[in-house]
Amino acid sequence: MSNVIKVSALERHPAYPKALGILSAEIGVLEMLLGELLGAVLGVAPHVGQIIYNSPQSYTGRLDILSNVISAVLRPEAAVTKRLIQFIKRTRARIQYRNTAMHSLWGIKKSDPSIVTRRDVPLLEGRAAVEVPITEIENQITKLRILIDEVESEIPSVIAQRRQFFLSRNKSRKRGRAARPGTKDRASRRTLLR
Repeated sequence: MSNVIKVSALERHPAYPKALGILSAEIGVLEMLLGELLGAVLGVAPHVGQIIYNSPQSYTGRLDILSNVISAVLRPEAAVTKRLIQFIKRTRARIQYRNTAMHSLWGIKKSDPSIVTRRDVPLLEGRAAVEVPITEIENQITKLRILIDEVESEIPSVIAQRRQFFLSRNKSRKRGRAARPGTKDRASRRTLLR
């Protein structure tokens, strides 16, 4: 057993671990805002939306919950609904990139130590290392920050859209066009259950 501690090849290129750390931290910010967005869609406090959003362990489960609630609560033809669905698609792409980056084997090219590479795990034959310029990660961070700003600025319109949607539903109920399922005949149901 050696007393020498091996260090990551990325330590020779400190911009990479820094960028990967920022990428991961910004995903955390995005997911916190998506929880607030879920709260806005549901009409509950932001922290309640975050609790619900973060309940599934996987990001796919979290985004599926958000997508399903948006489809159930907001008008499908509304511009805000279409923007939110696009946010979810873009979020999937950003998180998939982050996951690939975090679960890869990072190194440097033997023939040119100035080039940083990434290999998918498990290390199978035929899977070559891919050169990753720092600008690729920086571009992902930029796209992520743009998405964060867009999600954050959309939350007030979601709240307004939700109010408008439910106000129009309540007006149509008052005119007798739509009744909530099961409320009209509640007394007779109780009688049948006894």
